[in-house]
Amino acid sequence: MPVPVSFPPRFVSAVRHLPPLGLMVLAAGTGCTRSQPLPDLGDCAIYPDGTYTYGQVGIGTCLAGPAALSFVDNGGDPVLLVTNANHLGTFTGGSMLAIPWSAVDLGQGRNVIGDLGAEAVDLPSFAGGFDVWDKNSDGQGDLALVASRESDEARTRAWPDEVWLVDITDPTRPALADAGPDGGSTVTVGSDPVDVAVDEASGRAFVVNRTSHSVSILDVTGDPVDVVLPWPEQVLTEGSLDDRDGSGSTGEMTTLELADTTLVPDEDFTLTWVDGTWRVWLPEEAGLRRTTTTGGGTYTDSNLGTELSPDDAAIAIDAIADPALLDMGDVLAMYFSDNGGVYVALSDSALAAWAVQTTPALSASEGDEWDAVVHGPEVVYGPDDIAMFYGATDGSEGAISQIGRATSSDGLLFSRTGDPVIVPTWDHELGGVDDPTVWYDSEIGLYRMAYGAFDGERWTIGHAVSTDLDTWTSDPEPLFEVPGVDVAAPVVAFEPGMTRMWYARDDGTGWVVAEATSPDGRTWTETGVTLALDGTADDGPPGPAVQAAIQSQFRLNRESTGELVGQVDSGTTVSMDSLGFLFGVVSGYHAGTDTAGAASANGITVDSVDPATGRAWFTLTDEGGTPAIGTGTVDGLGNVTVDSTTALVGTESYEDHGVTHPTVVATADGYVMLYAARQGEVTTIARATSTDGLSWTRTGEVLVGGTDWDSVELVPGSVVIQDDGSWRLFYSGSDGETWRIGEAVSTDQGMTWTRDGGTAGYSFTTGSPGEWDDSGVRDPFAMQADDGSWQLWYAGFDGDAWAVGYATRASLDDDFVRFEDPITGDKRAVIRTGNDLFHPDGVLRPVVLSPDDAAALGGTDNTWQIWYAGRKEGVDRVGRATGLAPDALHRIWRRPTTGDTLTFQTQRGDPDQLWIPLDATVGESNVTAVGVASLAIDSERGFLYVVSKNRPYIFVIDIRDDSPLPDGSADLNYLDIEAVIAARNASGAAGFRQVLPVPGSDRLLAINDSPDAVWEVDISDLEDRAFGEVLYDDTIGWVTAPRGSQRDEGVDTQGSVGVGRILLHPDGRRLFVTNFNANSIGVVDLDLGPYGTLTDEVMLVGENPFAMALSPDDRFLVFGNYNGEVSEDGVAESTLGVLDVDEDSPTYLEVLTWITNR
Repeated sequence: MPVPVSFPPRFVSAVRHLPPLGLMVLAAGTGCTRSQPLPDLGDCAIYPDGTYTYGQVGIGTCLAGPAALSFVDNGGDPVLLVTNANHLGTFTGGSMLAIPWSAVDLGQGRNVIGDLGAEAVDLPSFAGGFDVWDKNSDGQGDLALVASRESDEARTRAWPDEVWLVDITDPTRPALADAGPDGGSTVTVGSDPVDVAVDEASGRAFVVNRTSHSVSILDVTGDPVDVVLPWPEQVLTEGSLDDRDGSGSTGEMTTLELADTTLVPDEDFTLTWVDGTWRVWLPEEAGLRRTTTTGGGTYTDSNLGTELSPDDAAIAIDAIADPALLDMGDVLAMYFSDNGGVYVALSDSALAAWAVQTTPALSASEGDEWDAVVHGPEVVYGPDDIAMFYGATDGSEGAISQIGRATSSDGLLFSRTGDPVIVPTWDHELGGVDDPTVWYDSEIGLYRMAYGAFDGERWTIGHAVSTDLDTWTSDPEPLFEVPGVDVAAPVVAFEPGMTRMWYARDDGTGWVVAEATSPDGRTWTETGVTLALDGTADDGPPGPAVQAAIQSQFRLNRESTGELVGQVDSGTTVSMDSLGFLFGVVSGYHAGTDTAGAASANGITVDSVDPATGRAWFTLTDEGGTPAIGTGTVDGLGNVTVDSTTALVGTESYEDHGVTHPTVVATADGYVMLYAARQGEVTTIARATSTDGLSWTRTGEVLVGGTDWDSVELVPGSVVIQDDGSWRLFYSGSDGETWRIGEAVSTDQGMTWTRDGGTAGYSFTTGSPGEWDDSGVRDPFAMQADDGSWQLWYAGFDGDAWAVGYATRASLDDDFVRFEDPITGDKRAVIRTGNDLFHPDGVLRPVVLSPDDAAALGGTDNTWQIWYAGRKEGVDRVGRATGLAPDALHRIWRRPTTGDTLTFQTQRGDPDQLWIPLDATVGESNVTAVGVASLAIDSERGFLYVVSKNRPYIFVIDIRDDSPLPDGSADLNYLDIEAVIAARNASGAAGFRQVLPVPGSDRLLAINDSPDAVWEVDISDLEDRAFGEVLYDDTIGWVTAPRGSQRDEGVDTQGSVGVGRILLHPDGRRLFVTNFNANSIGVVDLDLGPYGTLTDEVMLVGENPFAMALSPDDRFLVFGNYNGEVSEDGVAESTLGVLDVDEDSPTYLEVLTWITNR
């Protein structure tokens, strides 16, 4: 490949403004000009008839400002291609000239171009750098692409210019190619294209445009050759969850959509899960010490040391024991016990200081009441007042503690309400109950209390529930116990799906504060965290106080800058207005869109489970929205697996839109499946049989639409085998507007069915207006108890979202009665939306395992388990809920934990952006490419280097898509700025004219424009990353060029260029340097000295040497002189010279011949 070059800009800028007449006459001495109406430019020129002058003669095969040189093969007979810029306006235009190399007589001092059999094709003036596309990869070029700056008013405005296409399939006869758009010979690019480089690997040509400071991209493999848009469209990549602690967390991106395409950046975004912040005050002998955690087991102590001590009080306080905190908005209230009473200290949210109130919040009594001595307070907001729960005794020796309640209107003064609310009843608490903590459990609609329970020898944690904070029912077994260890004085922070508890713990070595977590507030796991205490305030278990600031959301950051963009709730869709896109995120599900691969790309639900084996059947919806039936397994611990192949897809005419909702019954012969068969807008129930639950044989439709409420859609829900052996099917039916639930009976294992829905036709309809399920009911799952009563779980619709409800009936002859909230008495769902992580649009399709069935599959004893479909934006994912009662259920999530991350990427796109702009923001720096000069391809790294003569920058463009990068991210910088290498040096580099990668090394060579030198640049730290960056201090040294910016040697051609071009010999050692002003060619040995040493300089090679090319055998260096020979009267004619560069030759570094016009 030739070294990309361009004509010397400073020289051109000095002459382009001159009038067209007399341009060939250069100043000599005093600099006067004279006209030559009939100039003789050699036999190579094409002269018009009649009178003519300079600028009116055709260039023919003449040389005129050779801007770029390159050899191409021609069946073993190389051809030298030359672009002529016609820089002085001598001719009517420029050209591409083809010179047969074999015709050049190296033993003859001068070869006249007209004697060499040269051919040329006319091009506009200021034809510049070019490169060759070898379409057939046979070593012989097929198409030359030539940059041309010629256009009207080119010096004063930015305007699209052209790259010319030259057919060189016969390189001895170049001709304009018709390979461009509309059969033309040009392709429109940016303003003032000066150089071209072709990447053989990709078939792309890159054109650097000086005035528009840009790089255009051409597809040279196309027919026609045309512009490639660098960013044709914006891209948002879906994220994947990094479960940092391997806890089984799930999460994925949803709703990736573009909003304002002009704002979308090239960026990596990270969503990091944040649980929240918890302040924990530890009761120590000196007072309260605060420590803080954001989850993950790491705590940070406050710098304040002891934050509240007895010495801080204006009244006599002996100890700060049993602390409890109430957040009252602008004020924090810290309650603590001392000397049989409860006191309160107040502080603002900054926690600058605590002020102990002089009046006790709840005083000790001097009488013998059961709660004369109070301690271990807990204060919460009730429906009508502020309630304090406390441990109390009558103060006598050996008295057993009970739990009482007091109320207040202001949180400062409390009044006892009378009898205890918790009296020691069960074996584990007969020695006393104390240190209560109370919370409202929104999942089951009950107030809950945990408390220290003492059996006379060991502390455990007891539990009670209430509907009104006044009457409590305690559990006969401890809520939480650790064998051989005392646990007591709990404090609970509740949120759906994750409950945290801090408590006092003593394993025989002394009290510490420990931590445990639970998905439902009943099944607890110690985290292993223990917080040591420096003494304790009293002899009882030292329970802490806790302030919870729960977030349970993702923190969104830009990776390139670390900027915090915002907080994102799981289960929501957010619009990033300033970044031009919106996205959603979900987490915590048990099976998601990737569980079954492409088959579940648009959703997955559990529809049926065989409790004897754990075999499960699913509805899987693919990306196109077509559902099929899959198989897999579930267990009692919430694990889901899906088989790799689908079990049933829609193939029959009655199921041509897919199959869904498999309802499977185990029989003596195997299994029977009832499923929903979709045909257009109509859905019926069909049947299939299997011996193994995997391979199925259809038996056809068995229940089709009726004439009324179930005329359009029928979907099976569940089957109960009755005592007489008949099957009772509960199914969903719709008339196209409203879903209801019906029943049907079969005596032949589902082959035929008889509807059994009573006079209305259905057995369960929508709730009353205003109730939560007043707009539709569907997805019934029924069970029959031994006493003949029935339980029904179902999905109900309120017009906005679906939820799961529960109803019961005493017998087949009775109506179903809906579940009612135990506190309000209102009918409500038992699995709802809200505070959810993945189903804001609804909960459907409950599939229930009884406690016995769940335990048989590895679940917890006495626990109901329900699988459900959680929906967001029409996509279902699998959720799970458990509970001790069929109507008291907690959603169990595989929620992220602190530090889990979701990463996704955006890639900017602009269909109106025709080229890669070099005036850009890279990292946090604004860069510009004023005076962009040339480019070079680094095929080893897949980079394009672009330099500017007026800025000390080397722009690095990524021209190879290396996705995925080593870190797994997409190559977002493809066809964009990968890096900018900024030169910092004591000499103050003004810019670079050319850049050249050194093959097989981590070096670039670049021509510096001021001071004139060949610089060496270290690119070992240049890597393909997702984001652009500015690299500093990579210029490591330079070799000073001879004569640099000093006076122009020979004739003063008004140019000041210094180093013109560099060319690296294939030996990797010798670097040839044309010195434009010095009229010389230097040889730098890169192996000598730290950065290379100038070993030779060939003088007097002609006026203003610039472009170079090595012969195919690497023995000869052809160089082009812009002004070549200048006559005594100031007429300049460009020349080519041939320099012997064969180190074994006796004429090494001698000019063997000149190629001239005359």
